[in-house]
This record gives sequence, structure tokens and C-alpha cells, in this order.
Amino acid sequence: AAAEVEKECMFDKVVTPSDTGKLNRLVIPKQHAEKYFPLDASSNDNGLLLDFEDSAGKPWRFRYSYWNSSQSYVMTKGWSRFVKETRLEAGDIVSFKRGVGEAARGRFFIDWRRRRGPDVVLPPPHHRGFNLLSVGSDGFACPDVNLLPILILMIRCRALFFLEIITLVLWAVWNTRNDVIFTGISPSLLMQAKV
Repeated sequence: AAAEVEKECMFDKVVTPSDTGKLNRLVIPKQHAEKYFPLDASSNDNGLLLDFEDSAGKPWRFRYSYWNSSQSYVMTKGWSRFVKETRLEAGDIVSFKRGVGEAARGRFFIDWRRRRGPDVVLPPPHHRGFNLLSVGSDGFACPDVNLLPILILMIRCRALFFLEIITLVLWAVWNTRNDVIFTGISPSLLMQAKV
């Protein structure tokens, strides 16, 4: 079984959106490709078939080649099946290993793990929202908006990067609004003070 074989880690690859997308290929970083999967002139045209085993002993076969058009080393045929069956997503990590010792020499192993969500950093207590309602500068009551549940939901759902940016911008706007309300300084003065 694959678990009984001594293995040496060759490299880890953080999977990108294009690695899991419709291009049906995994780009292998050049330094790792040339060190662990060197191609000679005869294999460069059609590439090589590389056989791997996962931690459960399941075999995986990928076509490995060099694309002149993008000057990159890629695993193509077999990769889309691996992505689909493992439900691999951008940000997940794929580990490439090789066997050590007489019994495992020449054997390759592949494994994957889910990315860990970013650590939740709570804002200072006075920026965590208010009880029930806060009063805007126009004197009207505004519903309390606490973005912590939104941040936690984003982390659990593995939200895309642009959603994180939007949330951070909204958070900054909300904090500025609260600073204006509770300190009495207008936003234009805040901007001038920072210059």
C-alpha cells in the first residue's frame, strides 16, 4: 500500500484558478519541472506519461510536457479527472512526492489538502457594530451593520478574492462613517489630516 512506502517531498504547488479551470492543465513551476521531471529532446514533442499514487493507493496518470507557446511545463491529460474527482479548488495545495529506498525508487506520489481559510482578525471593539441602531449624521436611525458574520461566511464559503476586496472597502467606509458620527470630524477633514 502507498502508506507503507517511505516518501520524500519533492515540492508543493498552490493550485491557481487556471489550474482548475477549462484549460485542463496544471502548470509545474520551472525549477521543479527541470529538477524532478526533466524532458529530453525525444520526449519533448509528445511529452511523457507520469504515473502517481495518492495516499489511498489510487493510481493517477498524467501527460507531462513542455508548451513552447507559453514556455511552461504542464500536466495535461488526466489532470481534469484529478481535479473533478478530488474536487480540487483554487488555493488548495497539491503535494508531489517520490519513493525512497529500493522498493519505492522510481515511484511518484501525489496528495492534496484543502487550503486553510485566513485567520479571522477581529476589529477593535468600538468597530464591531452597535446595539440595535446607530444614529447617522442626518439624525436618522441606521440599522446596525456588523460585518463579522459576513467575514466568517466568506471564509467558510471560500469566497473569491474580489469579494474580500469589496468587503474590506465596505468595512472602511463603515468605519469612516462611524468615526465621523462619533468624533464629529467631517470626512474632508479626515482626508486633509492624513495628507
